[in-house]
Amino acid sequence: MTRHIRWGEHLDSGRAESHAAPTIIGHRGASSEAPENTLAAFDAAVDAAARESGPGAPAWIELDLQHTADGEVVVIHDDELDRTTSGQGAVSARTSAELRTLDAGTWFDATFAGQRIPTLAELAEWIAANPTAHVLVEYKGAWSPQQITPTVASFEAAGVGERLVLQSFDPTTVRSLQLRAGDYALGLLIDETVHYPELEIAELLGVSAVNPHWRRALAEPDLVRAVHERLGARMAVWTPDEPVDWDALAAAGVDAIITNRPREARSHLG
Repeated sequence: MTRHIRWGEHLDSGRAESHAAPTIIGHRGASSEAPENTLAAFDAAVDAAARESGPGAPAWIELDLQHTADGEVVVIHDDELDRTTSGQGAVSARTSAELRTLDAGTWFDATFAGQRIPTLAELAEWIAANPTAHVLVEYKGAWSPQQITPTVASFEAAGVGERLVLQSFDPTTVRSLQLRAGDYALGLLIDETVHYPELEIAELLGVSAVNPHWRRALAEPDLVRAVHERLGARMAVWTPDEPVDWDALAAAGVDAIITNRPREARSHLG
């Protein structure tokens, strides 16, 4: 059975019935305050939740996993290293040891020099050390069941499975997650422009969340209702960064908002 997604008490009975504000999720951490997908960004997201909602408040973050050339797993979004590190070329062409030599912070600000691309082991350790942290883990691209297994083993060893949602845009990857991590909360990400029988596939995969681009949630109110009523699932939209859009999405009934500005969004929506 899929684990319950604990995005707040309002999700236990349904967002529409409680009229609670959507849960705020830091996109790649608090990526407007620190370099994305680094431990510094994750720390900033935890700090934002504590400052805006009080000590002990759940701190939700979203992050990305990719494979290295030697089959290890690291936390980075882009397929290429150029934008967010001191390296160049494809992530998948470098070994984990090579990636560990790169600076993943200076591009954002010199004060973050020395930040590294986190490994899977470091991520699991960080989650375990931060009990308020809850994480949407995006598996980038296509993953086989065999490739999923070591990631789940790391999360299980760290004892953090109850605080995770495992998700992907790729339905075959979600199927792999269903096969190897079926007792976790699973999510299907859907794009703004690419449409396929998404709800049917989400239903077959037994996901707990369907997470679309935020513009689709506003343009397709039937999508929000169908996710809630037909699937009994939750919706976290990505990635609006303006207050006017946060307000509109809250009114539309989404359960969570993934944003680069979690501190400001949480303060704005109360």
